[in-house]
Amino acid sequence: MTKFRLILAAALFYALPADAAAVLPWQQAIAPDALIAQANAVEARAKVTVSDGLSYDTFVSWLDNERAIFHRQYPERMVTLGRDGEFYWAYDGNTQSEMSAIGGYITLGHQFHAFLLRTEDFIISAPDYTDSEACDCRVARMTLKTGQSVSLHFDRASSLPIQLISDDGQGETITTSYQKWSDQNGYLLPGVIEIEHAGRTFQYDFVDITLFSQPSLNGNLEHASFRPPFDRLSAEHQLIRLHRDMIDAHIESNIDLMANIWADEIIQVNRGQITVNRRDESLARMGASLKRRKHTSYLDLERPRVRLSADQTMGQVYVRVHAAGNSVDADGTLGEPFEFTAAWQASFQKNDGRWVMISNASSFQ
Repeated sequence: MTKFRLILAAALFYALPADAAAVLPWQQAIAPDALIAQANAVEARAKVTVSDGLSYDTFVSWLDNERAIFHRQYPERMVTLGRDGEFYWAYDGNTQSEMSAIGGYITLGHQFHAFLLRTEDFIISAPDYTDSEACDCRVARMTLKTGQSVSLHFDRASSLPIQLISDDGQGETITTSYQKWSDQNGYLLPGVIEIEHAGRTFQYDFVDITLFSQPSLNGNLEHASFRPPFDRLSAEHQLIRLHRDMIDAHIESNIDLMANIWADEIIQVNRGQITVNRRDESLARMGASLKRRKHTSYLDLERPRVRLSADQTMGQVYVRVHAAGNSVDADGTLGEPFEFTAAWQASFQKNDGRWVMISNASSFQ
């Protein structure tokens, strides 16, 4: 782990072709490939000063492009914003509400690591490069998964980023400026960023940041596991939370994240067959499967769809995911790669105030 001062900025989306990473010159300016490859997750704190006199503290945990938490601490209250796959939420201490993907981009996007070090994870296609008319810069124009177009201006000589220009989806421009670059533990990083948006300027001064090479949602990231209390969620948001717990169980190879979700008896529909399984049997099979596979990604391809009964005691969750990883040999070494796209429908029933999954029907593409 390394700690250093910096300012965070930019975005949270994905997926550049694998061979396109080499065409991101600002990454080479910031740190060697080997060092960047170690920075898989980030946790940081900053003080923010706004041009209208407002000030507040922030702290953020960015685990990957599926999971992020962003806290704004005011003197009298704290507001938290989060991302769980293609589901974006806000929590004011009492209730959780839903944000749009654009809102997720703006509010969770103040992360230097996420965009400048991991651009290839968040954009759709390779950047289009042109010369800047405003400075002695190159401009990389990129399209995010949200459909937004962003332009990153970086110095022609040093390749260090100068500005990131994007839009907020409502006709306003967001201009993020990087300042006070310095060497911090092998990374060349900005000490300050300024964000200009809708007539206001936000200056971020970071107190510290920690980069992790072995992140874990339920492990060493202090704030990544913070979520609103389950009983404060609507029924719809509760079922999405349970879906995300099952996704995280695959990413972390942790069967315990599923153990309390499955009913004592589960009906499963797959490959033209209907089977009825006891909970312990299903957990044993799933645990064995998780030991044989190491998932490197398990992504929601769209926002989960939830249908509830009128009395909200029954619910269905419809999801579509893409997963990739490697098989794991008996001695623990990684074997053959795998990749698949799947959709499924999981049915839940509320028993004594607790949701349990009673059936699952899946289809693999």
